[in-house]
Amino acid sequence: MDGLSKELTASGFIVYPHGSRFTMMKVATPVDDRVMEPVNFDTYEEAADKANELYIYREYTFTAIARYNRGLGIEYRNIPEFTAANKEDAASIAQEKAEALLGPEADIREVRVRLS
Repeated sequence: MDGLSKELTASGFIVYPHGSRFTMMKVATPVDDRVMEPVNFDTYEEAADKANELYIYREYTFTAIARYNRGLGIEYRNIPEFTAANKEDAASIAQEKAEALLGPEADIREVRVRLS
């Protein structure tokens, strides 16, 4: 990696020289509210690679709603907030939570996921 991208910088990742080493830290921003204490690295590339790795593996909070039928017509049920790395993972987690929450007797027609 040649350095920090604009997305990483906007997310609050900062890499700066500190003596003969480089320090990487994370501050809260409107885009990403996580905070991380400063960590020292031998080279700028190591620090930038670690920042990129942490940025990629960010988890988001999702909510979902399940549409199902138990024989008396369509019903809806909210699924409590949960975290996932992306919307595809969130959809599979929401499906599992809906099955566990509603039980085997419910005919789950649809589970919709949205970012909280």
